[in-house]
Amino acid sequence: MDAEAAAQLVQQIQFLTNQVNELQQQQQQHPPASRIKPRKPNDFTGVSKELSGWIYAFQLYCHSTGITSDVEKIQHAVQYLQGAAKTWVQAVYPEGSLGAVPWSTWSQFCDALRSSFGPQQEHLQARERLDNLRQRRNQSVLDYIQEYREIKLQLPELTQDELVHRFRKTLYWDKVKEYITQSTANKDRTTLQFEDVANLAALGELELIPASQRNKNGYNAAQHWQSRQPTPAPGPRPVAMDIGNIGSRPSGSMDRDTLRREGRCFYCKERGHRKADCPELTKQGNGRRRQ
Repeated sequence: MDAEAAAQLVQQIQFLTNQVNELQQQQQQHPPASRIKPRKPNDFTGVSKELSGWIYAFQLYCHSTGITSDVEKIQHAVQYLQGAAKTWVQAVYPEGSLGAVPWSTWSQFCDALRSSFGPQQEHLQARERLDNLRQRRNQSVLDYIQEYREIKLQLPELTQDELVHRFRKTLYWDKVKEYITQSTANKDRTTLQFEDVANLAALGELELIPASQRNKNGYNAAQHWQSRQPTPAPGPRPVAMDIGNIGSRPSGSMDRDTLRREGRCFYCKERGHRKADCPELTKQGNGRRRQ
């Protein structure tokens, strides 16, 4: 190899070395993004107070891993049941029938878990609270939405259609209901989401409140609705009292012993009746009632 060829080879080696160094620097400055692996849920062993948290954690895991089919969710979920929960699932989902899931939907599977391990009483109480929930007259829509959400979170099996129907039905102000109806007139009812309808209700209340009742930091809906309450009817007028008769007694110096001895009334001092039957007292009582 002559000197010229050797020099060219050295230049090529130097060029490649520089390229490798540049790539290494780029990787150090911008490392390749690594995909975050979703955290697997813990096993559920049948402890009632852990059931709601376990169902929520498992649903997050399915969402992160792309598991959307109800059947796939159930087939994955039974692998995380241990202890009493594993004994339960083996009884209702025996080894010989692993190909056919006994529950049609994920909601049915969750309901089956709740009926066996969940705080059923709490679930029933949440249902009852939702059944009795109504927006109060002096309650703003935003406050009512927050109260509705808190109960909704305890009842994850409710469909969006049912949530929307209950929410609209239990709103107090008809004008807010009309605003929602007009805003959703051209939308398919089956596609309505609760949060969308809740936002419309809050927006409707905002537009219905006069600008004069809004403050710099927003608006006071509760104060607005409170101001619309009818003025209570005045109560009955107090009965005028005959001040002149208060504590009055017929004049006389006879004491109680004398009155008792002579058979006289302790009030009018007349004979023939007692104070309880005194006609003078009866007249005064009737006179007060007629005023």
